[in-house]
Amino acid sequence: MDKEKQNKFCCEAMEASANNYDNATPLIEYRGYTRSYDFLRFKHPNGTHQKLWYCPWCGTRLPNELGEDWERLLKEEYGVDDPFDKDKEKVPSEFWTDEWWKKRGLK
Repeated sequence: MDKEKQNKFCCEAMEASANNYDNATPLIEYRGYTRSYDFLRFKHPNGTHQKLWYCPWCGTRLPNELGEDWERLLKEEYGVDDPFDKDKEKVPSEFWTDEWWKKRGLK
């Protein structure tokens, strides 16, 4: 497994489920900007998501999610209160990727 994939997925089974080569809808969703993993329980855009703290295949503890840090930094540094709606245009592009937390050395 290459280094970038190792940063996102702990094992090949998890990677395959996130990419789901046999189906258009993956079983696992990874959000790089919050470093979060969700199990998609229903195949629908607004379907239920289950947060994952451990890999369901190999049992590896997944990295801490950074959603609260993401929201806090956007508010403190850029005055963003509603990053998904009214303040979306104020969100720097780095905050929609993993760039923001890697630059800050968050673990």
